[in-house]
Order: sequence, then C-alpha cells, then structure tokens
Amino acid sequence: MNEQTGNDQAFEALSQESRVARTARMLDEKTSLQENQRTDIIERFFRFIEEHGYTQNAVARELNISSTTISDVLRRKWTGHSGDAHLVKIHNWMELAARRQNIVGKRKFVEHSVATEILQVAGIVAETCNPFAAQGKDGSGVRAGANLS
Repeated sequence: MNEQTGNDQAFEALSQESRVARTARMLDEKTSLQENQRTDIIERFFRFIEEHGYTQNAVARELNISSTTISDVLRRKWTGHSGDAHLVKIHNWMELAARRQNIVGKRKFVEHSVATEILQVAGIVAETCNPFAAQGKDGSGVRAGANLS
C-alpha cells in the first residue's frame, strides 16, 4: 500500500468518525427526556436564537409548527411525550442550524451540555490536583503532571 492510499484511508476513517459524532448529537423524536435535558435544551435555545439572530417565529416556520406551540413548549405548558417530542425537534434544529452556519464559514460555537460538564470537571481537577507543565530551557522535554497531595 502506498502512502497516498494510507492517507486516503485515514481521512476516510476520520470522516466516518465525524459523521458518527454528528449523528450521535441528534436525538430520536421518540426519546423521553430527563428534566435536566429539558432545561438544557430550553436554555440553549434562548441563547442560540439570541446569538444567531433567529426569532421563535422563524424557527417555528422551519420546524413546521406554530409559534404558539413553540412558546408553550418553552414555557413548559406541554408535558409528557408531546412536550419532549417538540423539545427534541428544537434540539435537532439547533444542531442542524449550527452545522449550516459552520459550513458557510461563520464558525460560531454552540454551548453543549457535554462541553459544559467537561469544563466543570477540568475546573475541579485544576482546583484539587494542582496540575503543572514543565519545559526545558531549550523548549524540549515538555512534561505535564499533577500534585495530588
């Protein structure tokens, strides 16, 4: 196998991983949401439309639901499976809208609950483990570690 074929296979594998990751962020409309997921979707939605200049009416048109329904879902007047199904549609719409914006080059990032949790854990590690990085005078030998005392 030549170097080009190996590179092509590596890029294809990365592309496949990217497709899987994008699909993993989409939720099935039959999903029953946990309370923290509902709260997260609603909070992210309000930030998303403010940051990206959308209106609830525009989102309603794209989702083919009435703006009253979106408003009621966001105010939690809809509960159970129907409310969750609409929140999942809103979540998936945000994922797709963020991808569209990334594709056209605006590269704005949408806060995601997993990223938020990673940052929280990193903060806890920084507070409790006293992480450090050391580097030689000539720029070589970078080391990282943590003082666990």
